[in-house]
Amino acid sequence: ATIVYSDEHDCYLRLDQSDIERLIALVRLKSRVWLRPLVLNNRQVSLPPVITNPLIEQMVQNVRPESVLSYVRRLQRYRTRYSTSDSCRAAAEWIRQKFLAYGCDSVYFEYHTSGHAPNVIGIRYGTAGQRNPYAIIDGHFDSYAPSNAPGADDNASGVAATLEACRVMQPYRFSRDLRYIAFSGEEFGLYGSEYYAARARSRGDSILGVLNFDMIGYVDAMPEDLQLVTKIANPPCGPFSDWFTAVADTYTNLICTKYMVNDNQNSDHGPFWNNGYVAFCGIEDFWPVNPYYHTAGDSIGAGYNNNDWCTEVTKAAVAALATLGQPVPVNKPLVGFLRSRVQDSAGNNNGFWDPGESVAVYVTLKNFGMVTATGVSASISTSDPYVTLFSATSGYGSIAPQETAVSLQPYLMRAAANTPREHVVSFTMNIVSAESSWVTSFDLTIGRYLVTDPVPDGPRQPPLYWAYDDIDTGYAQHPVFNWVEIRQQGTRLNYAHNDDVIVVNLPAGFGPIYFYGQRYTQVSVSADGWVAMGNYTTRNYTNTSLPNSSAPRAAVFANWDDLDPVVAGAVYYWHDSANHRLVIEYDSVAYYNPNTVREKFEIMFYDTTLAPASGDNVIMLQYLTANRYTSSTVGIQDQTQTVAICDLFNGTYAHGAAPIAPRRAIRMVTELTGVAESAILSNRHSSQSLVRGALYLAPAEYVPGCALYDPAGRQVLELKPGLNHVGSLPAGVYFVYRGRESSRAVIVR
Repeated sequence: ATIVYSDEHDCYLRLDQSDIERLIALVRLKSRVWLRPLVLNNRQVSLPPVITNPLIEQMVQNVRPESVLSYVRRLQRYRTRYSTSDSCRAAAEWIRQKFLAYGCDSVYFEYHTSGHAPNVIGIRYGTAGQRNPYAIIDGHFDSYAPSNAPGADDNASGVAATLEACRVMQPYRFSRDLRYIAFSGEEFGLYGSEYYAARARSRGDSILGVLNFDMIGYVDAMPEDLQLVTKIANPPCGPFSDWFTAVADTYTNLICTKYMVNDNQNSDHGPFWNNGYVAFCGIEDFWPVNPYYHTAGDSIGAGYNNNDWCTEVTKAAVAALATLGQPVPVNKPLVGFLRSRVQDSAGNNNGFWDPGESVAVYVTLKNFGMVTATGVSASISTSDPYVTLFSATSGYGSIAPQETAVSLQPYLMRAAANTPREHVVSFTMNIVSAESSWVTSFDLTIGRYLVTDPVPDGPRQPPLYWAYDDIDTGYAQHPVFNWVEIRQQGTRLNYAHNDDVIVVNLPAGFGPIYFYGQRYTQVSVSADGWVAMGNYTTRNYTNTSLPNSSAPRAAVFANWDDLDPVVAGAVYYWHDSANHRLVIEYDSVAYYNPNTVREKFEIMFYDTTLAPASGDNVIMLQYLTANRYTSSTVGIQDQTQTVAICDLFNGTYAHGAAPIAPRRAIRMVTELTGVAESAILSNRHSSQSLVRGALYLAPAEYVPGCALYDPAGRQVLELKPGLNHVGSLPAGVYFVYRGRESSRAVIVR
C-alpha cells in the first residue's frame, strides 16, 4: 500500500481492492475512509422518557444466559464466517430462520457487495401503521482470522444480543417498527452497514437510534463496563449514549462508560454517523484488549470468556430497544411501579433518606393497560439488613386505563445509623387488584451525594479518605483555592522520555508521608500526571478507572493522562517549610496528542504536623487551567490497589465530585467531620447560663464563621456569640467548628 499520511496513532493507506484481504490479516483496527460528503444532522434526538415499564421488565427478565450462549456456540460451529465464504452464507440462512421463528413480520437478505454474504434483516411492524421512525439493533456476523475464524467474541456476541432481543420481544407489540439486523462484510471495511445506511438515507428513512454491539463477551477484569463509543459532533450522539446509560441503570446492573470520539468508524455504527443518524458502538473495551482478537482462539472459554456479562449487556439492549419501540399494553389491566417520593419531615427534612432517619415513602402506580384495575393494593418487602419496615401495605383504590394513583397511606421505614452512603435498597412490590396480580421491584438510595458533598474512598466501609471540593462549603474540611507558584524557587525534574517516572527523596524537615497507614520517605513523580508513594518507576500513561490493578499502587492522580513535559512545559517540586507542605507543580505541561493543549495543576502534601487523628497526610490538588480533562483519571488509590477515590474517569465524575474547572481545589483527608482536634472542650459555663434547646457560646470563643456541624460534617447552624437556639435540631452529637485550627467542642443535646 501507499502511505498517504501517518502520525503516532493513525496511518492512512491507499491500496488496490485486491490487497484488502492482506490488509485485514494485520491484527489492527481498520476502517475505510468515507469518500462521500457527510450528511449533516445537528438536531438533538427526541428520545422517549426512561420510566420503569412492567412490560419491559418482563422482557428483560426473560433474557436467558443459556439462550445467549447457544447462539454464540452455534455461530462458532461454522468454523469460519469469513464474509466471502460459503459457511458465512450458511450462517446468514441460519440467522434468517431464527428471525422468522421469533415472529418477525418480514425477513429478507440484503445483497450489497459481489462475492459477500448478504445482510440479514428482520422487521417487526409497529401498531402505529407508519414505517418511520424505526429503531435498529445490530451486530455483524462475519468473522476474521488467518485460517479458522470462530469469531465468538468478534462478533457472535453482538449477533447473540440481537437474536435474543428478537426472541424475548416476540410476544409483545410495539408502536414503532423495530429492525433486527445482522451485517456482513464488516471486517472488510463495513461493507454491509455502509450499503444499508446509505440506502436508508436515500429513501428518507427516519431512524430513532442505532444500537450497535460489537465484542461484548470478553472480560479482562471485573467489574467490567460497557464502553459506548460516541460521536462528539455530527450527529450529536452524546444524549443517545446518556439515554442508554439511564435505561441500563433502570433495568440492569450493567455499568456503562461513554467514550467520546471525533471520528472513529471501526464498526457498523460508523456509516450511520456518516449519513446523519444517531448511533453508538457498545463494546467491552475500546480499543480491544482481547488477546484472541482476530485469531483462532476467539472461541468460547478463551476469546469469549464471560457469558453472564454478555447476558447483562443483552438485557440492557433489550430494554433500550423496547423503550424506543414503545410497548403497547394488552387488553387488560397492567399495574406497575411508576415512581416514589421520600418524605423525611421526621428527620432533617432535606428531601433525602439519610442514615439513621425514619421516612414515609409514597409510591405512585400506573395502570399501563387498557382496562380499569379495581381495588388495587400493594405490599412491599426487603431483605436489606440496614432497613426496618414499620408499615408495608397500602391501598390505591381503582386505577383507570393509563392513569396513576398514589398510595393512600405511606410506607414507613427506618435506616440504621451505620448505613453506608449511597446504599441502594431493593424492594419487592406485590400488587393485587380484583382482576389480577403483579410483582415488580423498585430501589431507594440512603444517603445521596450532592455535588456539594465529599466523595469517599471505597468499596470498603467505612471510608478512610474523603475528597472535598472547594464548593463543598457545608463542610468544615472544604478547601479554598490558593495557587502556589513554585516555578522560580522549585527544583525542576528533567524527564528524558515523556512517560518517565522520577523518584524524589522527601526533603529534610518535611518528614515521612503516611498514606493509608504506610510510611514513605520518597515519592515517584510521573510525567503523566500522577505521583506514587515510595520508589515506583514503572511507566504508565494509559489511564484507567479506580481502583484498578493496572493503575500505579499507593498513588495520587491529579491528571493521569498521556502528558508530554518533554515537548512543552515542566514539572517542579518545592518544600514550603513555612506552610508545612511539599508542592509538586505541572507547569503548562502538554498532552501527547494534541500537544498544542496544555494544563497547569499541582499536588500538595501537608506534613504530619497537620495530619488528622489517623496520622495520614492531608493531600491537596489544585487546578489553574482545565483545557481538556476528557480522557483523564483524578483520584487516589491505596497500596493494595483495591481501595480508591475516583473523582473522574474519562469524562465521568463520581457522585459528589465537582467538575474539574479553572481554580478548582480538592482536599483529600482522612477525616469526615471537620473536627481538627479530638479533645472535648470542658464546659466553662455554669448551669445557670445554659438554656434548654439552646447552645451558649462565650464571646471570647467566637470567631467569624463559627458553626455547628453534625457527625457527617454537614453544617447545620451558623453560630453567633451568646445563646444560639438549636431546639429544632434532632437530638444527637454535634461539633463546634471555630476556624481552621480550632474545632473543639463536642456538644451533646
